[in-house]
Amino acid sequence: MAQSAQINHNPSQVEVEVGETFEVIIEINPASELVSVVDIHMLFDPVYLEVQSIENLQQGFSGNLIAPEFNNIAGTISMASFELGSSIPTQNFEAVKITFKALMESQATHVTHPMNVFPKTLLAYNGENRLGSVGDLEITILPGALVSDGIQDNDVSNLTLWPNPATEYAYITFTAKRVTQIALELYDLKGKKLAEIYNGNIDAGIENRFEIDVRNLAAGVYISRVVTDQGAIDRKLVVDR
Repeated sequence: MAQSAQINHNPSQVEVEVGETFEVIIEINPASELVSVVDIHMLFDPVYLEVQSIENLQQGFSGNLIAPEFNNIAGTISMASFELGSSIPTQNFEAVKITFKALMESQATHVTHPMNVFPKTLLAYNGENRLGSVGDLEITILPGALVSDGIQDNDVSNLTLWPNPATEYAYITFTAKRVTQIALELYDLKGKKLAEIYNGNIDAGIENRFEIDVRNLAAGVYISRVVTDQGAIDRKLVVDR
């Protein structure tokens, strides 16, 4: 018996800027198949994407054994519902809405569904997987102002963070128009301050360069923050292992 049920993303292609959030709806199309088990597992790259929330849209899910959950460190999303009963639609319906945040520039990053390894995405009835295909979600992330709170363009210019990703050391450079006091700090994505790289005065009109030691940090995404009396500006720093 041919497997014809489908799972799709709406939209299936997204273009956003760094720092923006966007919503994607997971659609289930049983294609007139009988379905009593929905098991969804999704993978994404946490360097580029962060899940903000998941909302269950289908009230017919009568037995949510695994409520929608996500892990922004591992880059996983999972949900499952069993014994859906006669209330499940036989045609296309909206199951869940996922809100993502774009973290870092990428020409193309994907949200995928494993179908051949456990745990895998499936639509089943009476022990038989009826899922024929799953469409990937493709996201293009354009450059954008990650965070800019009060610092004028002519206060701090030519701000560069490199190499990015970094494995041992990263370097941040910038030029200040005026003599000022700055603090250079490192945070994790939960907002916990991990280190103060520098705190003091800097001269105007010259390139200031500071070293960030990442050798003891786990792989992931961090935030380097430059703070002046005018405000703060952040840059994402990726640590690779």
